[in-house]
Order: sequence, then structure tokens, then C-alpha cells
Amino acid sequence: MTLATSMIFLLNNITVLGISFFLPTIIRTIYPGRTTVRQQLLTVPPYIFGATCTVMITTLSWRLNSRQTLIALTGPLVVVGYAIFLATLNANVRHAAVFLSASTAFSLGAITNSQVSANANSDSARNIAIGTNAMFGYVGGLIATWTYLPGDSPRYFIGNGINLGCAALWTAIAVRAGLWTKYDNNRRDESESGAHEELAGLTQKEIQDLERKHTGWRWKP
Repeated sequence: MTLATSMIFLLNNITVLGISFFLPTIIRTIYPGRTTVRQQLLTVPPYIFGATCTVMITTLSWRLNSRQTLIALTGPLVVVGYAIFLATLNANVRHAAVFLSASTAFSLGAITNSQVSANANSDSARNIAIGTNAMFGYVGGLIATWTYLPGDSPRYFIGNGINLGCAALWTAIAVRAGLWTKYDNNRRDESESGAHEELAGLTQKEIQDLERKHTGWRWKP
């Protein structure tokens, strides 16, 4: 589960940083006569909108005590946003597409860390899981720096295509991981009848060290 979630965060970081690289280009196209400082200031609204949506999505996740479904639902809007980038050169339409992508893409930084933490049984496992997720995210950021190439302008087929593919792939991984955890939880429910016999004779420390091998372990949605 940790590796699947970390891969999602890697793909998400490629997309999020792709927005950072591509947005100034869109703003320069819409407002070519503005100063560089003013153009940079005009890139701020999508980030404010994305941050607001992140608070809303994470609050909903907290209320529902569920993350996997929301992770899967973040991808489709990003796919639509990057499909618009590929489909048109109209700067105003592209600017609107940035808001569409930012509405869900930024939230995975918080939700993926919560998900790997929730599915770790001990403090040590939790620290390793969060560190792994962060490391994968940094790798995604490194990849993102090579997605938008000057020779690919103005439509940027390579960069926008990569980001569209990343969003589609993380959606597929999230759905697949969610279905697998549900299946595994059902399997554990069915085999729990012999749980007491398996734990008989083990010390409390040995039982704690079982982690996910413990018959009472269940994946968190």
C-alpha cells in the first residue's frame, strides 16, 4: 500500500510542478504587455484556489475517515485540464484549465501522507512510510523539470501529454489499490476464526511485531 501510494505521489508531483512551469507561459500569452513582476503576481490566483480546495478536500477526508476514494477522484479533473491544454491554444481557455487541474492536484501532498501513515501499525513503520512517500515525491519533482522543453512550444505536446498520462495513471493505481485492500480485508475477515490459535503462546512484543501479518490487521480505506 505504501509503495502504491508513494507512486501516486510521484506522478502527482510531476503534474503539480508541471503547472508551476507552464503557468507563467500562459500568463505571458494573455498579458504580453505587463511587466515581469505583474505577470508573476497573476500566477498567484490558481495557487490560492488550489490551496482552498486542498483544505476542503482534506476536511472531507477527515470527516469521512477515508482517503483512497478521494485520491482516485482527484485524477479525472486533472486529466480534463491537461486535455484542454492539448486541445487548444486559446490562452484564456488554458488559464481556466489551470484552475481545473489545481482544484484537486495540490491535495495529494496531504492525503497521500495521511494514507501511508494510517496504514502503518507502529511508529517505526509510520516514519518509514512517510519518508518513502516524500522520497518518491522528490523524484517526481526531478522528473518534472524535464517535461516542458523550449522546442515543444507553443502547444507543449510532450509536457502536457506526460502530465495527462500521469493523472490517468495515478487514478488507475488508486482504484486498483482500493479494490485490492477491500479484497484483502474481506479475506482476513473470513480467516479470522483461527486467529486466537495463531497468537497463542506469543508474547505481547511478538504480537506487536507481527504488524500486517497480525490476523486482526485491516487496511484503512
